[in-house]
Amino acid sequence: MASFGSLFENMDYQKKLRKEQDEQKALEAIQSGLNLDEDFWRDFLLLINNSEALGALLGIRPANIHEWRNRVSKYLRKYYEKEERDVGNLQKKKKFVNTSDYKDFM
Repeated sequence: MASFGSLFENMDYQKKLRKEQDEQKALEAIQSGLNLDEDFWRDFLLLINNSEALGALLGIRPANIHEWRNRVSKYLRKYYEKEERDVGNLQKKKKFVNTSDYKDFM
């Protein structure tokens, strides 16, 4: 029989795993929007400025729509930070080791 401690650790691990999966899916949604149009998320954020009208259109409480701005902005920041890191890693200079094979190509 499992102890309470091991059960709690397993629940905590599952919670962290779900959070990482949700974050990855959110970043995929950001990428999908940018694939449609470079200005997709900027336009979307402008659209949700009028949460009352959008809520009436979609049948959603305006308070829920108001929360979207923070979530989209948060994941846009994370996406661009990740992109910046990836580009930075590609631009690092490679170091060559002097070997006889390398000297033959020079």
